[in-house]
Amino acid sequence: MRLALLAVTTLSTTLFGCRDNGVQAQQVRDLTTRLDSLSAKVEKLQLDVELNEMLAKVEDIAYLTPGSEGYTTVSSDLGKLTVSLED
Repeated sequence: MRLALLAVTTLSTTLFGCRDNGVQAQQVRDLTTRLDSLSAKVEKLQLDVELNEMLAKVEDIAYLTPGSEGYTTVSSDLGKLTVSLED
């Protein structure tokens, strides 16, 4: 976070040069707010990706126990397989 704040400060100083300090300070605050907002969105997207990866792994499991009747599908590298357990 400190690196990001340093980058925002350096970028704003470079872009805006010797402008009025009040205007420059407001621009830095605006950029910092935008950076915080984008950081929160990135964290949410990372959580969504982790959830999607976890849910994708659920398809790899056959939910049958010995004595269960019927079948289930299991995803593998070869595609979807139909699985049933027999006594």
